[in-house]
This record gives sequence, structure tokens and C-alpha cells, in this order.
Amino acid sequence: MEFLTKAENIKMINNIAMIIILLLCIVSMCKWLYDCKFSQNTIKRERNINSKIYFIVFAAAFVVGVGTRIYTFGQAPGGLFFDEAMAAIDGKAIADYGTDHYGMRFPVYFEAWKNGHQSIMMGYIMAPIIKLFGFSKLTIRLPLLLTSIAGAVFLVLLAKDMFGMKAAAITALIVAMNPWHFMQSRWALDCYMFPHFFIISLYFLNKGMKNKKWLYVSMVFFGLTMYCYGISIYIVPTFLVAFAIYALIKKYINIKELLISIAVYLFIAWPNILCIMVNFFKWDTISTPLFTIPRFYETQRQTDLLFFTAEPLKQLWANAKELFNLVVLQKSDFSTHSIQGFSTMYYFSIPLAVVGLIYLFIQKNKLARGVILVSLISCAAGCLVTLPGTWRIAILLYPLMILTALGIKFIIDKIRFSEWAVLASYAMIFIMFVSVYFTTWATDMYRNFFGDFCAALEYVETFDVDKYYITSTTRLQDTKKESEAYTIFFHDIDARYYQGLTNENHGKTYLPYKERYKYSNIQPSDVKENENAAYIITTAEKKYFDETKYDFKPFRGYQTDYYAVTKKQ
Repeated sequence: MEFLTKAENIKMINNIAMIIILLLCIVSMCKWLYDCKFSQNTIKRERNINSKIYFIVFAAAFVVGVGTRIYTFGQAPGGLFFDEAMAAIDGKAIADYGTDHYGMRFPVYFEAWKNGHQSIMMGYIMAPIIKLFGFSKLTIRLPLLLTSIAGAVFLVLLAKDMFGMKAAAITALIVAMNPWHFMQSRWALDCYMFPHFFIISLYFLNKGMKNKKWLYVSMVFFGLTMYCYGISIYIVPTFLVAFAIYALIKKYINIKELLISIAVYLFIAWPNILCIMVNFFKWDTISTPLFTIPRFYETQRQTDLLFFTAEPLKQLWANAKELFNLVVLQKSDFSTHSIQGFSTMYYFSIPLAVVGLIYLFIQKNKLARGVILVSLISCAAGCLVTLPGTWRIAILLYPLMILTALGIKFIIDKIRFSEWAVLASYAMIFIMFVSVYFTTWATDMYRNFFGDFCAALEYVETFDVDKYYITSTTRLQDTKKESEAYTIFFHDIDARYYQGLTNENHGKTYLPYKERYKYSNIQPSDVKENENAAYIITTAEKKYFDETKYDFKPFRGYQTDYYAVTKKQ
């Protein structure tokens, strides 16, 4: 195990795999160029593969892909990310009362942090799961796992429809061993719903060019995609407009079919679009019998956009460089989203994707070429609107996986037995990736996911006290909303009790919520010896307590250590 997790060994295997892949790419391209010059058939007929082989490949991809993703699911990563906590408490409020935790009835966008917001798709999928199976880390992470598996299945089906069974089999193995797909499927970040709904939409769009009923189904999914992540507001319409122009020029659709498609898409997406308009034009919140379109009075998210920066051209260049670093150079950004040495696709996948791009132009399926190219170009353009991060460029990764699979297909059609070298490269690096994920990365991420702060909250809940004083120092010096979201989750605070509508929480009567829970950096005035209270404090706040009268249980933290403080018995 130690060999598999050492950084120098990971680098060595990456370099060996890169050399092998580059050699295979060069040799296969040379053979193709030779065929172009001396043979009339530049794309030779594929070698026949027994159907049993395909069954074995798909079964292996399923076992590896699903098996590794459900192993210790809900436990790794340990702790809970603050965005997970916020999504969870809104999902539970929807399940219990049909409101977010603030009391807004079926919002089309969650207010969440007030200065920053969350898309609703994960919360609304989470709600019935919580209703059926209870409220826990496992159940709140289940929606993204299930959606990720669905996204992988539709990716494989799309590859099959576009390029045949061999491409689908290779794609299945690629997505099963993909580090980004693996990592994002094991936690509950709302933005990662976006690429899965988008690839499902692409699958039906591709089918819809031949059977128009599927075109309209794709518009339903494109409409739903708008509720998966904020950046969908400029990526999805950009793609749809670009593809509509392409489809009209190529006569895949006519004007009538286009107008019906627009109507279906807008029927699903209009509440989200109106929400953007409400906040852009500073209109008031709109309440309807079915849902609420909220106005966010404290929002700061517009500052993320290229158009609202002080120097747009300079920011555009910075965004382009970061996009290049993340996608082409496969550099890692935040360790919560990708692991150094593996990134989102593995370094050696990029040469394969380049070969796949070349193959895309020489193969005969023009529709497939159009779908993939328009999606890649429009999504990349959309990623430039905000500073790219792994969670934002994820929309590009499914199409890039197809290109990678096409590159491998091209190589193994040109070079006999090359599939074993490619498979060995991916298998070895995937084994190393999984080994790091469940050992050194999991240990480090326990702190990044505020594991000990979460454990401290669970610990103090076991004491029968009247009040809780919770430090507001989590990720930063004063992050009250994060402390509060964690507390609501781990103390399972009912939404109506939180809103002050009742003093009951799950059948027990307490002080009103705002009196029972206080979130701030602890001050000397907060420490009252005659008060029945429990505290979670930082090391800097420990000095306010008399150690002869209080017990201190230490918990290691992200930026600082924490102490759960209770009165001596």
C-alpha cells in the first residue's frame, strides 16, 4: 500500500503511462497517414469482437465503477462539507414542510447562505430520499451517487449510438476509472448535478435528430438542467442556440420543430430564467400557487461574472489560462475536488483525447461530430464567463471522456494488442488513485470537511443543556452561517423550530431557537457559571473559562483546534 500512495511513485507511473500513450498515439497516427497516402480505405474495418467480450467489459466496468463508489459510502470523505450541510437542511425542510429552512415555499432557487445561493435540483431529489430513509450523511449523499451512475450510463449509451459498441465499451471503462467522476459521486455538492443532467440531455438530443419525440424529451431535460447549477443560465442557452443553428443548416430539424422545442424548454425553464431576471432587475419576490421565485437581497454572486469585473479583458485572459491549466495540463486546484497527481482525467488522457478529436473529423457520423463539437465549444465558452474551477469545468469532462475513448478506439484499431498497454496504464493509475483516496487523502480531507467540528457538535448534543454557544470560526474567522448550518444538520433542528414558529423540536420543548443557540466568536460575557450551557470554542477562546469548573474535550480543526466545553459534574 505504501508504494501505491507515495507521490514519487505516482509521478513515475504517470510518466511511464504518458510515454506509452504518446508512443501509441504517434505510431497509430503514422499508420493512419501511411494509409491516407497508400490506401484508399483510411479507416479500416474494425476487428470483430465476440459479444461475450463486450459483456465481460461492461460487467467489469459496472463492478469497478459502482463497487468503488459505494465502498464505505457515507463515511469517506469523513466529516461534512459546509455546502453539503446547507443543501441537506434545505432538502430536509422541503421533505418536511415543502419550504426551504427559512420558510420559503418551494423556491426555484435556494437562498442558502444569503450572500451566496444553491441550485435546487439536489435538494428536491434529496427530499423523498430523506422522507423514505431518514436524515443522515448517507442519505444526503445518495442523490449525487445515483445521478452520477445515471450520467455514466447515458454517456455510454450516447457513445454507443454515435460510434458503436466498441466505443461504448471503452467509454464504460474510462468513466468507471475516471477520478473526477469517482470523487464527485461520493459527496453532496449541488453543482455536480449539472454535468449529469447535461449528458442525459445530449443523449436524447442526439436520438431526437432521427426521432423527433426524443428531441422534445431532450428539451425537458435541458430545462431541468437549468436547476442544477447557476452557470447553466449562460451555458445551456448558448449551447442550444448554437446547436439550433447547426441543426437548421444541416436540416436535422425544421422551423416548426425548433419552435416546439423552444416552447417545451421554456415551459420547464421559465421559473429559473425569471428568477435571474428578478434579481438582475431587482424586482420583488414572486409567489405563485406552486412555487416561489425569490429575490436575493444580500447576493454577491454577480461579482463572479466576467462582465461585472473592473477589467473584463484581463479577467478573460486569466480565466482562459486557468481553463487551459485545468483541462489541458490537468493541474489540480482544490484538494476537495481533485487529487494532485491524478486531477480530473489523468495526465495521459489528454493525448488520447487529441487523437480522438482527429478521429472525430475523419469518421463518418457527421451528427455525432456536430453534437460533440458544439457542446465542447459552447461549454468551454461558458466556462470563461467565471474563473474556472474543477466544479465549473466539469461540464466539459463527459464529452472529453468520449474523445478519450475515441482516441483509444483509433489506436487499438491501428495497433494490434495495444489495448493491453492502455488498459494496464489506466488500471495501475486507478489503483493508485483509489489507494490514495481511501488513505492519505481521506485523512487530510477529514479536516477539510470539518470532521472534528462535526464530531464536537455531536458530542455536545449528548448533554442535557438549555443553551449552546457555538464558535463562528470554521473555515474563516467569522463564518456564522457555516457554524449554524452544521449545527442544524447534526442537531437535527426542525425547520419550524429554526424559524421561530414553535418551541418544539421533534416532540421536546426548549427555549426559542434564537435563545437556545448562539453563533459567534465566544466573548467573556458569554461564559456564565450559573447557566446550563455547552460550548464549542477555539483554542484562542479557551482562556475565558475556569479550568477548575469546566471540562474540555479537544477536537482537531481545519484552521484551529476546537474544544467542547461542559460544566464539571
